[in-house]
Amino acid sequence: MKIIRLIALTCFAFWATFATVAFANNMTDEDYAQWSNLANNSEEILASGRAIESVLENLRKDVAVWRTRLDQEQGVNANRITILKEQITALGATPEDGAVDPFADRRTELNKQLIEMSAPSTRAAESFYRADGIIKEIDKQLLNRQTSALLSRGQSPFDFDAWGLVLKNLTKSFATPFSGINNWFSIYPETFEFGHFFGGLLLSLIGITMAFVGARVIAHRTKDLDQNAPFVMVAVQVLREIVGSLLMPIFGISVLSIGLQSTGILGARGDFIVGELPKYSTWIFFTYWSLRHLLHPETGHLVGSSRLKAIIFASLIVLISRSIFVDLATFDFYSTATNDLVGGIFIIVASYLLFSFCRNLKYRTRPIAPDGDSFSLGRSTLSILVLIGKAIAILSAIATVVGYYKFANFILFPYFNTLLTLALIVALQPILNRVVNVILRRPIDQKSFLSVIVGVIQIFIAMPNLALLWGVRKSDLGELWVTFLDGVKIGGTTLTPLSFLGFFVVFFIGYFITRFIQTALRHSVLPTTKMDIGAQNAIVSGFGYVGIMLAAIIAVSSAGLDLSSLAIVAGALSVGIGFGLQNIVSNFVSGIILLIERPVSEGDWIEVGGQMGYVRNISVRSTRIETFDRSDVIIPNADLVSGVVTNWTRGNTIGRVIIPIGVAYGNDTRRIESILNEIIQAHPMVLLNPEPSVIFIAFGADSLNFEIRAILRDVNAGMKVRSDINHSIAERFAAEGIEIPFAQRDLWIRNPEALRRGNDDNKS
Repeated sequence: MKIIRLIALTCFAFWATFATVAFANNMTDEDYAQWSNLANNSEEILASGRAIESVLENLRKDVAVWRTRLDQEQGVNANRITILKEQITALGATPEDGAVDPFADRRTELNKQLIEMSAPSTRAAESFYRADGIIKEIDKQLLNRQTSALLSRGQSPFDFDAWGLVLKNLTKSFATPFSGINNWFSIYPETFEFGHFFGGLLLSLIGITMAFVGARVIAHRTKDLDQNAPFVMVAVQVLREIVGSLLMPIFGISVLSIGLQSTGILGARGDFIVGELPKYSTWIFFTYWSLRHLLHPETGHLVGSSRLKAIIFASLIVLISRSIFVDLATFDFYSTATNDLVGGIFIIVASYLLFSFCRNLKYRTRPIAPDGDSFSLGRSTLSILVLIGKAIAILSAIATVVGYYKFANFILFPYFNTLLTLALIVALQPILNRVVNVILRRPIDQKSFLSVIVGVIQIFIAMPNLALLWGVRKSDLGELWVTFLDGVKIGGTTLTPLSFLGFFVVFFIGYFITRFIQTALRHSVLPTTKMDIGAQNAIVSGFGYVGIMLAAIIAVSSAGLDLSSLAIVAGALSVGIGFGLQNIVSNFVSGIILLIERPVSEGDWIEVGGQMGYVRNISVRSTRIETFDRSDVIIPNADLVSGVVTNWTRGNTIGRVIIPIGVAYGNDTRRIESILNEIIQAHPMVLLNPEPSVIFIAFGADSLNFEIRAILRDVNAGMKVRSDINHSIAERFAAEGIEIPFAQRDLWIRNPEALRRGNDDNKS
């Protein structure tokens, strides 16, 4: 069901994408006139170079809308144009040397139709490239202005002569809310509204209760869940953690902000400051929640200390204070000197805090891996972040002192926000890993590949936010997304996300269809035939290879990938690959031969290269046999094709067994032959047609040697049959008084007197 759902969603995405293009309204002459006016005005504005940034941004948005529409317009009549080109190609080349062209009229008519059908797309393509050029020029001017602003020099915070105006502006900004309150109380009999005032107070009280009481109740710790806990319990616990620690406090502060504004006593500037409380509370609660997980004594990644926590919260206060100042500067239109001087003080304090933070930051020591590898990705990443942080702190402080406030502001505070974002990602990782493990029924703390994938997805989701923090404009991200959708050209082939998506969708559909048919053949169709198990396995395996190959070819064709331009490169590489992988290619071809010719099939008892066992699996590179010791031996397919292989059960399981017997000299050989015949013919596994035989082989040095030769119904039981017959022979010979000799040797000494003489000499 999951696979069907995935295919259905993918098909819906394809339909939505193509439907958007197919049902887009074709552009008329009036539309092109509007676009031409916009393009002319845009080019005049860009040529003047005097437009402010907001004008350029709005202009870019308008041109981007037209560019998207023009891009869609390029696909008009695409199918009809393709058909006309095929028709013209089918007519063949135009005759040369004045020969009569029998299709001249038809060729002329088709070319005329082709020109008419191509006109809208050609016109759209020309306008599209014009729009794209305008957008690139706007981006270039904005980037140049941004660079010039960052490298511009302002006032140093140590310019004490300018601080008088700064203090005057700040006093006015912070005194106005209180003066507004005083004015309200002085005139409240005329303007007092019970509903607004007490309603605002009630909302404020509810917000405080939600933020500090309700959140603590919801986020109260529950006992840890084991791997057998239901998914609903884990989901409830995770939801309780997120709502209680993050969403409820932030929502409560938002209600408090609305309540204070509803009272009507703060004035315009006071309402503006209070309206920013949700943003500041979001920073505070997310930072606190992340630190609680990162500095946890058991599961945290960082070594916690009171000094480190103090530095972090001091940095948070500086960030919030700076944000309040920036909001007031926007509201009260502070001068450039005020922004530079006060902002410079914030940068110097923040630089000191960042340097102290990096100096006290330590990664928690983890046990070294069993193989002795002490590498840690977290420790290495943290070392890089610490090194960059110290460099940014020093550089920001120096740049601020010499007057480059904007440059210092550009590199310092985005780095602070980057650290907060990364801390949030790392803090979320254990919770997501826990959910994944419970879904997969694994131990709670076990790391899995899927949890790593979830972490990578977190990083990709956070990347646009990080880009915005570092000064990247939203329009730049949109342009990057457009470039991504347009794809990359490799030779004459354009690789787009849709082409890749189409390739994978078609390939996986073909793959699942192949596997489904294989399962049906293996369990439903082939068992009803008279084929042996080896032939059935060969058909199933061969169909799998052919099906996957066809799925890949169809996927490449349906995705519109033209790989002909890569043929030369592939041909050059194939020579080197052929020499380097000749053994693998040889085994691959041998595997195909084994599947087609089937000298060896699954379930056969074979002997090759001194190894004997049953064939369990034949793949395209090697064959796995299971020995009688229950061990697996992997044999390259080339050894089975080019080497000597003994197949004991090829075609059927009938086979011969040979049992040697020796009796003492003096026994009647005819009687021995008769007894052995009776024993061998009585065994149920021995076939009577062909009849078993007893052969008098030779006069041995110690015995009369006989051999029993018999054909068994199943040669796989050869060892057991041999054991049964030996038992029967031993019992019958004992009853008949027939002796089975063993080797004896008599020692004759030619000169014993020499030995006696030597013993006498030793005694004397």
